[in-house]
Amino acid sequence: MAKNGLSLEQLLAMAQGNELNAGFRQMISVLYETADTYRKKTIEVKDKIIHLLEPRSQVSLEVIFNLYLMVFERIDIENGRFTTAELNPTADEIKERVLLTNHNFK
Repeated sequence: MAKNGLSLEQLLAMAQGNELNAGFRQMISVLYETADTYRKKTIEVKDKIIHLLEPRSQVSLEVIFNLYLMVFERIDIENGRFTTAELNPTADEIKERVLLTNHNFK
């Protein structure tokens, strides 16, 4: 936070709806890059181990990972407001992604 010129008071104000400043977006950018590194590593490990799992466990792993990706893909560092409504997929979007995952996995 300090590295990006942010105080706890500023974060609280932004959480309550105040405008998001450049320092916040920079902090999110760094966190996003870190998360993306782990996302890529997770894909590597998942691809190495998935064939060791039972078919139903393979599908479960793919569904869980794809549901995580749904939130990750919604992050808009430059323009996002980072609200629950913005980041959380709807029930219909979740259903569509699960069905797509299952279809692509067969």
